[in-house]
Amino acid sequence: MVTHFELKTEDELLIFLAQTSMNPDTWKRVNILFEKKIDWDYILDKASSNGLMPLLYFNLKNYSNEVPEDISNSLKDYFVMNTRKNLLFLGEMLKLHKIFENNNITFIPYKGPIMAVYNYGSLSLREFADLDIFIDKKDFSRAKKILLDENYETVLKLNSSKEVEYLKSQREYKFKNMENGLILEIQWNVVGFSFSFSHESSFPINQDKPKFISINNKSVNIFSDEDLLLILSLHIAGHLWSRLSWVCDIVELIKKSKGINWNQIIDKAHYLGIERILYLNLSLSHSLFDLKLPENVQEKIKEDPQVEILEKQILKLIFSPENFSVLTKVNLRFKIRENKLNGFKDILRILAIPQSDEWHSFEEKGTNNLLYIFKRPLQIIKRLKE
Repeated sequence: MVTHFELKTEDELLIFLAQTSMNPDTWKRVNILFEKKIDWDYILDKASSNGLMPLLYFNLKNYSNEVPEDISNSLKDYFVMNTRKNLLFLGEMLKLHKIFENNNITFIPYKGPIMAVYNYGSLSLREFADLDIFIDKKDFSRAKKILLDENYETVLKLNSSKEVEYLKSQREYKFKNMENGLILEIQWNVVGFSFSFSHESSFPINQDKPKFISINNKSVNIFSDEDLLLILSLHIAGHLWSRLSWVCDIVELIKKSKGINWNQIIDKAHYLGIERILYLNLSLSHSLFDLKLPENVQEKIKEDPQVEILEKQILKLIFSPENFSVLTKVNLRFKIRENKLNGFKDILRILAIPQSDEWHSFEEKGTNNLLYIFKRPLQIIKRLKE
C-alpha cells in the first residue's frame, strides 16, 4: 500500500475495492475503514471519473450493511447499464471480426470488451466508450470501405487530400455506427503519436506467434501479454495517469497472466527507450494494489532513482489533480523519459501535432494555414488542463 503519500480514507477504500479479488488482509483493512465516517458522494465522484464504478459495485455487494441504500441503488443501476452497453460492443466486435476475417484483413481488438473478458474475467467489470481495433495500415482503404458499407460513417469529414495529410501524422481513424452510435477506432499504430523512440517501434513483438482467445465459441486474435503490458504502459503515460482504472488494467493483466516473459518485456522497453515508463507503472501497481513482482523486476525498478521521485508526483496527480499546473504536467511528461532527447522530442510532438479529436478544427483547411497557428496553442492548454 502507498506509504509515501497520505491518502484520504475514501481514496484508500476505493483502491481496495478496485480489484477483482481481495486477500483476507485486504478484507480486514476494508472493515477497519468502514468504522470511519465515509463521504460516499466523494467516492462516487472519484469512482466515476476514474472508470471504477463497476468494480466498486462488484465488491460493495459484500458490504450491503455498510452502504447507504441510495448509493447502492445508484451503483447497481450503473452496473446494469454498463453491462448492457458492453454486450452491445462485444456483439459488434464479433460481427466485424468475422467480416474482416472473411476479407483477409488483420483484426486485433484490444482494450474494450476483449480486456474486460481477458483481464477481468467478466464483461461487466470494466468501463469503455469505444472499440479499439488494430489493423495493418496497408488495409486501411479496404477496412474503411467495409465499415461504410456496414452503416458506419467517419467522425471526421475530410476530403481526399486532407485525409492523406491526416493519415501521415495520425495513428487512428474514428467511425460512428449510424444505427446505435457506437464509436470504433481503427488503429494502425497502437502507440500514441506523442512518443519518440530510440529505435523504430514495432508491435506486436511476437508476430510469428499470434495469440488467440475464445469468445462465444469464436477464436479472436489478441496481443500477447508482453505486447499488451507495454502498450498499456505507454497509453496511461501518454494520458498522464488521468484514470486509475488504467493502472487496474495493468494489475489485472499481470495477475491473470500464466507466465509473462519479463526478460522479453525489459529488453523491448530498453530497445525503445521506455524503461522508466514501464517501471513507473509497475511500481505504481505495487504501491497501490500490492501487486507481486519478480525480484529481478523489483531490482530493475530500484536501479532508476527517478522512478520513486516521479511516482510521488504521479500519486499526487491521480488523487489531487487540481493542484497541478499546465507547466508541471509538461515537466512531468518530459521527465518520464530516461533519454532527455526523447523527452524533448515528445514535447515537440505534443506541441506540433494535433490529436485525432482535435482535427475537427482543421477539417476544411488542414493544418497548413494561419488558423492552425492561432488555434493550436489553445488546444494544447485545454488538453493539459484535462
